[in-house]
Amino acid sequence: MKWVLLSGTSGWVVPIGPCITIVRAILQPTLLYASAFWLVGATQTQNSLNRCLANVLNVSLRLPSAPAGVLAECGIVDCATDCEAQLLSLVSRVLTVASPTPAIEVSPRP
Repeated sequence: MKWVLLSGTSGWVVPIGPCITIVRAILQPTLLYASAFWLVGATQTQNSLNRCLANVLNVSLRLPSAPAGVLAECGIVDCATDCEAQLLSLVSRVLTVASPTPAIEVSPRP
């Protein structure tokens, strides 16, 4: 038997739990890899990625469109917040390095 995920009134009923797991374990890490470098300030790209993640959840919830609010309802962090968290984590690691690195030595000298 072939399992097909269909959004709409026909097809199998997909529980929300597996959809949330797919988004958290596979899609977010893949789509947001190194987002601290390429996603900062790109609001159109962030919105597009949020819609992609919401579409997966809409399969289970059977919603006609992909509102970004469905991410918050399911407890999934949106792309902008995740990107900012990765950026803060990166800056914190760079600033707390005990030995000087090329990244720290690049700072301008008076």
